[in-house]
Amino acid sequence: MKNSSKAILVGCGVLATLLSGCTTLPNTDMKPEARQTLHSIAMLDVAEPKRVEVLNLGGAAAGFGLIGAIAQGAVNASHTNTYMGHVAAGKIVFAPDIAAGVTDRLAGNGYQVVKLDGQKVKLAEDGKSDDYSGIQTDADAIMNVWFTSFGYISPPNDPDYIPWVVIRARILDAKTKQDIYFKTFACGYDIKANSVHIDSDFAYAYGSFSDLEKNFDKSVEGIKSCEKSVVDMIGDDLARTPKDRSAMRATVVTARRTTAQLPRPSRNDCSGVRRKAIALPADGTASATDANEGEEREEGNHKLPAGFPPPGSPQQRPAYSPLSLLICGSADDSPGVNKPTCA
Repeated sequence: MKNSSKAILVGCGVLATLLSGCTTLPNTDMKPEARQTLHSIAMLDVAEPKRVEVLNLGGAAAGFGLIGAIAQGAVNASHTNTYMGHVAAGKIVFAPDIAAGVTDRLAGNGYQVVKLDGQKVKLAEDGKSDDYSGIQTDADAIMNVWFTSFGYISPPNDPDYIPWVVIRARILDAKTKQDIYFKTFACGYDIKANSVHIDSDFAYAYGSFSDLEKNFDKSVEGIKSCEKSVVDMIGDDLARTPKDRSAMRATVVTARRTTAQLPRPSRNDCSGVRRKAIALPADGTASATDANEGEEREEGNHKLPAGFPPPGSPQQRPAYSPLSLLICGSADDSPGVNKPTCA
């Protein structure tokens, strides 16, 4: 009973921390002069995440106040323990992927990497910050990479469980212990508090904990995929000549626009089901029969009602607003009644 109570309290505490936002340290980019004068970096050991959490920030906690939060905390604790049991049984580790990945990227960027085996950062007297004064090295800088949040999470506004990997990377001058570089990366769920967000792959979204557990091996791939994304971001940040982030964002936007007409994975498992575009009447209403009114024509992978303007066309059907609606239709073109709405 005591262990159960502690688990509930821990779960609720984690929820409270997440909802309040806990990333308060400022991000610091490496300055141009440091990129040229920094030659060797000593890396501290990357520790395994203390827990692999499986949390639902919606569920009972979203609609039933404190009682619901306590109940959901118990469920989260149970799911976390079950998932961690699978991790332990499979002898799965996550830290080596980060350590090896960052080391390889640093070496590829031209830095000499030294491993600080056994040396650890101490907790400062204020009980909050890290004390690097005891780290001994002849390298130019000290690098520390660690996990702050790890596992899968179902956000408040999304029923799916998605990867949740938050990693911090810090580089200090070995002599002065002043920050040279500091970033917090959040892959998958983003706490939106001064973190660099990285989208997780839609392939690693699960509609329930049961689905997540059934696909355990694949879910581990999802976590490791996030780790690789973070490693790539760190490597790009620490390149001798950093990549233009604005250009990278423009490329991403262009790619999204180019693929906008492609079927998108649905949060309600509409994959493999034909989608049909329906013009939404100007009065904001639409009936199921609207899907089959008139003669349909092919437009890419979709069938559109007759008179519906092609993508990008400035012309609009007079009786309709510019807004269109995507619903799920069956293979025999029957209206998407009582079928989940495609996201």
